[in-house]
Amino acid sequence: VKERGPAPLRQDLALYGELSANVVGFCRLLRDAGTSVGPGEESDALRALRHIDLGRGDAFYYCLRTALAKSVREQRIFDDRFASYWGVWDQALELDGPLPQSQSVP
Repeated sequence: VKERGPAPLRQDLALYGELSANVVGFCRLLRDAGTSVGPGEESDALRALRHIDLGRGDAFYYCLRTALAKSVREQRIFDDRFASYWGVWDQALELDGPLPQSQSVP
């Protein structure tokens, strides 16, 4: 097992902190669209994300969808909003360095 130094750990924590804020924003978007996403679902989604490989987009998608979309209607709402909301995040992960302010997700 390869040991990780403090710099990669700080980078991981910063990325996860930004991701957490964006998950909360996405939950707000889903709530505004008429889903039943509340604090419990937000917490479940954030906890579940700790157990997946964030580099796998399908794992990220299904993790959030499972935690945040409880009915067929909510799954449709989730699917409609996922790509547009998280498209900016995907672009950010491809950048080399910190996310520029002009591309941050609201």
